[in-house]
Amino acid sequence: MITASTEFNQIAQSTIRPIAQKTNISFTKSRAEGLNWFILDQSQLDGIDILATDTDDSIQPWDAYEWGDFSRDVMSINWSRSVAFPYNVQSATCDITMNNTHQKYTYENEDSPLYGFILPKRPVRIYAGFKKNGTAEVVPAFVGLTQNMPSYSGTNNSTASFTALDFLSEIGNMQLTNTIMMRDVRTDEAIATILNMFGMDASMYDLARGENVIPFLDLESGLNAGNILQKLIQAENGSLWLDEKGIIRFAPRYADLGRLPVMTFDEQNIVSIAPSRTDGIINRVKITSDIRKIQDKQPIFTMTNENGYESSADEDSYRIKPNGNTIIWISFDDPIWSATQNPVLNGANDDSNFTAVDLSGNAVTSGLIATGTLFSDAMKIVVTNTNSFAVSLSYMEIWGEPAKVVDTIKYDAYDEDSVSEFGEMVIDITENNFFGSYDNADHYAEDILKKRAGYSPTMKLKVKGNPALQLGDIISIEGKYAGDYKITGITSAISQSDGFAIEMTVEKYTILLPFILDESILDGSDVLGAQ
Repeated sequence: MITASTEFNQIAQSTIRPIAQKTNISFTKSRAEGLNWFILDQSQLDGIDILATDTDDSIQPWDAYEWGDFSRDVMSINWSRSVAFPYNVQSATCDITMNNTHQKYTYENEDSPLYGFILPKRPVRIYAGFKKNGTAEVVPAFVGLTQNMPSYSGTNNSTASFTALDFLSEIGNMQLTNTIMMRDVRTDEAIATILNMFGMDASMYDLARGENVIPFLDLESGLNAGNILQKLIQAENGSLWLDEKGIIRFAPRYADLGRLPVMTFDEQNIVSIAPSRTDGIINRVKITSDIRKIQDKQPIFTMTNENGYESSADEDSYRIKPNGNTIIWISFDDPIWSATQNPVLNGANDDSNFTAVDLSGNAVTSGLIATGTLFSDAMKIVVTNTNSFAVSLSYMEIWGEPAKVVDTIKYDAYDEDSVSEFGEMVIDITENNFFGSYDNADHYAEDILKKRAGYSPTMKLKVKGNPALQLGDIISIEGKYAGDYKITGITSAISQSDGFAIEMTVEKYTILLPFILDESILDGSDVLGAQ
């Protein structure tokens, strides 16, 4: 829950609630004067390559922009956040409807002060809150980028509507620009590497220490970043989201340990409540996942061409003309962590080496240089012949450290009581090789079965809204559906006609407390930390 004053939270529960909102948009995407920011236009994410300020309450990468306050033109704002099992990567959207009777937001209007700047990818900041005695207190609600051009409706295009997405969703739609290879890497370290690839500075994200360790991570250039992030988060059973201040955050599966409800809802502040889904039971977990590990240095390619010199030039693919060169491409079945890329003529037999003969079959002892370039699963070797006679490569061996599949996790766990009561409800994971170890698969299954083996319908609540509520907050409900719940989706709306409303999607939640030596009961409800 976002920190707000006591008066703010009191007004949120009051019968009369004067609504306040602030809508800032940087149509020009200009940099604020007098700020010593990092050079713009070097980021791969639409020019957002800006270092944060040192203050804790700043919306870090966004403070460099010159913002316009367009709050007076707002007719309605609707913003939402949600996470969906089994991937738990948040998506956030925001729809803004503006009064356009003055044609300020009309793209073709040359008299508009925004002429030439009504374009996609404009930064947006939304704040929401309440007024007291004419003074507004607002909290951050949404940060993102407009999508496409505005749409218009009404007589003479009297309203203009903008849709914005958070930039975590933007990253999710992009492709990796480089190949990533890492060994013994935690989930948070892998996520940070991906974010850095897209121009994110470390001050733009806050990633808790992951619990899953992947022995070898190989991500090829061109893969969809969103799919990779989803699988990393799934293997951790954690969460990845962009908070209301514009900071990307990651939490591992036990991040909720010790968290208590931040707010209680009852008949005084619940407008409506009803189950929305009852099919969320999972009582059996099956995982199939390959484990790759980097091997000791060994031969990764061997070529023998003993009689090539006796063949015609067309038939001898390893023939090199006098003062010429040849290019050899090697494809590997496994990713290669490292290799001796430049094989040595007549070199040692425990490292990359090659031999050659002249066209009479005599060994060549000099005048040949091999230069290699290693890719993740291939290698290019250029062999140059500085001799005045043709040669034929007779043997080549490349040594390196391959990352091989050393084991395949085949994990199966179930909750016997739940299966007996509800029948088998399976999650079968077969396309995710990021689980890393049997221990991680076991912790994952334990967490899933603890949270999802029982009957716990997803609930939809319409409540008297408090904009300080956040995705992932724990709340208590009193009355018919009494219990503790976790917010997995939250949609907020402000309009001139209806004021402020919140609709939440919540899942039943069991409060877990950390195991404390000499205080907790062994085999009780308190949770031991993962090793």
